[in-house]
Amino acid sequence: MREWTTRSKVAAAAAILLAVVIMLLTVNWKSELLIATGLLTLALVGVAHPAALPAGGCPTCKARPRNQQRTVLSCTVDRALSTPTSWAVTATVERLCTNCRETRKLVEECHVSTALGSTPSEAVILVMNGTVPPSRILTNS
Repeated sequence: MREWTTRSKVAAAAAILLAVVIMLLTVNWKSELLIATGLLTLALVGVAHPAALPAGGCPTCKARPRNQQRTVLSCTVDRALSTPTSWAVTATVERLCTNCRETRKLVEECHVSTALGSTPSEAVILVMNGTVPPSRILTNS
């Protein structure tokens, strides 16, 4: 279990207060409660937004994917998920964070349009060189 930080305590308190104020707002419609709901929502978003990671971001130092070296270990084309207009390519990727030097393996799922890659091998090459961004990133390989 994670330890409670100041940010997580403030986010939990704001979420609880927001739930209570919304419950009171459903019982008694007052403008003060409506204003409190707006302020608590802004506080909750302000606390939670910096903690959110972009897809593929480093979980240790919060570095964005552009600050990481990406090495493709393997690629497969999934014919079951492919459609006549796109190829479904699954790539096992190793990412090295240039900030904290942590290495981890991820599975990236990409959909390559047949206009970009007319064959499965072209789709794999486009995914390997990073031309097509992943549509989904899974943290366990």
